Amino acid sequence: MARKSKARHKGLTVAAGIMVPGALAASVVAVGSASAAATPLQVTLSSCGTGSSAVWNSALEPVLTAGAAAAAACGAPAGSTYNPAYAEVDFTGAAGGAVPTTEPVFAASAYSSGTPRMVIELNNGNSLVGYPGLDLSGATAPDTANMAWAVGNAGTYTSYATAEAGADASATTVKDAYIVEDGSQPSGTANTLTNIQYGGQTLGAGTVAAAPIAAQTVTIGSAATAVTVSASTTSSDKALTVAVTGLPDGLSYSASSGTITGTPAADAKSGTATVTATDAYGQTGTTTIAYTVNPAAVVPPPVTIPVLSDGRAYWRGWTRELVTWKTTAPSWEKFVIIGPGKIDGHVGWVGPGTTFGVYSGLLAHHGYTVYYTPYTSKWGQPIQGAKTGYVYFKS
Repeated sequence: MARKSKARHKGLTVAAGIMVPGALAASVVAVGSASAAATPLQVTLSSCGTGSSAVWNSALEPVLTAGAAAAAACGAPAGSTYNPAYAEVDFTGAAGGAVPTTEPVFAASAYSSGTPRMVIELNNGNSLVGYPGLDLSGATAPDTANMAWAVGNAGTYTSYATAEAGADASATTVKDAYIVEDGSQPSGTANTLTNIQYGGQTLGAGTVAAAPIAAQTVTIGSAATAVTVSASTTSSDKALTVAVTGLPDGLSYSASSGTITGTPAADAKSGTATVTATDAYGQTGTTTIAYTVNPAAVVPPPVTIPVLSDGRAYWRGWTRELVTWKTTAPSWEKFVIIGPGKIDGHVGWVGPGTTFGVYSGLLAHHGYTVYYTPYTSKWGQPIQGAKTGYVYFKS
């Protein structure tokens, strides 16, 4: 039965994994148990068309389902009449590389005419198209890898080596490589793909790494500087779950923003927080953050400098008065006289250490009030929080 390859249709792509925000630092910390014998095959799942999907199942195997799409949708060429919906597994990093010498393989849970198939597009214009479980032309079985290969849409199915030679693959490079299920598969048919191998790599677990984070110093009651958490995985499924434990009270990690923020609470303590990134295969990577928590900044109480701890007026004649007082801290005192006569509104200064003053030009038998305000210097600024004072006298 002839199975023909259709041109790949480019369209909207939905990535299967979500990376944690932030750039991964050059130096990383990875848990030893996360190591793998070889870097797993890197893939991206994508689809286009109503009802189409490319997802990971619980066993972390890709499941492709092709739905339906209008003839002009999903990047189909103008004038096409077939259903261009598709679901794909794209091999990350294959473009520009050498054509695999080891036969790529995969298995599918269900198989109908035309799909799914592995397509290796070559930069010389040819393509290698592989079908799992299909008998070789003139034979009653597929090759030993359980695959049959054709050059483009040729109706002859051969071993991989024969197809590779027929496509002149050794003299060119790969343009793109993927497994596709498209509209030639009955709409809604889900295919679970297993044993995917390409270029000597196999789908599976790899290593997970969390980027190192510098030590942090925070202060109780003050907003902490936001810390960005970054992680990566070499696993085939790029999705990661990140958790942060041991943060000082008042700080928290947001998975949506990938940052640690907050204000240290009154009982926050210094210590070490742990960042743990876990991929879909259960591999983990960790890093730690050393936190130093400083006590809340001490805000000094308002300065209390009474100008007059006591003040008395003594009659010294019809036109002047002597006032004595005691200050509790050295400061310049600005004084203003309020009362009748020309002296009303008079402004003067009393230097630090002065304990008395004589005011002339007062009218006899009238009351006067002298207001004092402490200053940092003569003609300087009022001392914040200082207490003003006054003395009232009458000749």
